[in-house]
Amino acid sequence: MELQVMILDDEYIILDGLCSFPWSDYGYRISATARNGLEGLEKLEQAKPDLILTDVKMPGMDGLDFAEKAHEGQFRKGTKRPYIVHPLEVAKIVSTMTDDEEIISAALLHDTLEDCRQVTKEQIKEAFGERVLEMVRQESEDKSKTWVERKSTTIRHLKTAPRAVQMIALADKLSNIRDIDREYPKVGEEFWNRFRMKSKAAMGWYYIGVKDALQEDFAGIPAYEEYKMLVEKIFGSTSDWQRREQNEEDKDHMFCE
Repeated sequence: MELQVMILDDEYIILDGLCSFPWSDYGYRISATARNGLEGLEKLEQAKPDLILTDVKMPGMDGLDFAEKAHEGQFRKGTKRPYIVHPLEVAKIVSTMTDDEEIISAALLHDTLEDCRQVTKEQIKEAFGERVLEMVRQESEDKSKTWVERKSTTIRHLKTAPRAVQMIALADKLSNIRDIDREYPKVGEEFWNRFRMKSKAAMGWYYIGVKDALQEDFAGIPAYEEYKMLVEKIFGSTSDWQRREQNEEDKDHMFCE
């Protein structure tokens, strides 16, 4: 039986040369190739290689290592899932919209400035460059402000933000709402106690606001359409929300911090 080999290299000439090697003469078959670390991670489970040949340093890999170390010991809200699964999913979603390695790296790092006290702007700039730092900075919230102030600022910013920043924000929220869609049916209304506002209504206001802010630029794109579908499944449509906003009692309860 042939053994499976997976080859990863960001340089086409080297990758092509390795693929041209007579692997079958030695009992191997190429099961997958990849041009960067993220693509390799995506293909790893399906390829199930017996041997992996990889370049030591490739686009995406440094960002992955950095994010993994930065989020070490952190978990997704209310779960025992390592936090790193979230930036990995965000980067994967972004990679469906662009092959720009700096945007994908920024997606991996998008929470590091906001949630990892040991990470500085200088570290990100030195390791990944000014462009990646600026994208991560624009994805970071000012934790000195209230939840409502932070989320209102995010919604306003996304309407005019650079497309790369919008992509990362969309991927971030899609990853989050996939988690909500998995957990909410199992946990029930207690699920919302995992969040700062402890309110489904407040979360709905935010996720619908993001949906509306991105609609003009991303309508028709699969990631956006999935996000829109899940938002409306869990929180209702924009028109439903607008009717609810007219109820002052709901608004007072929603924004009680």
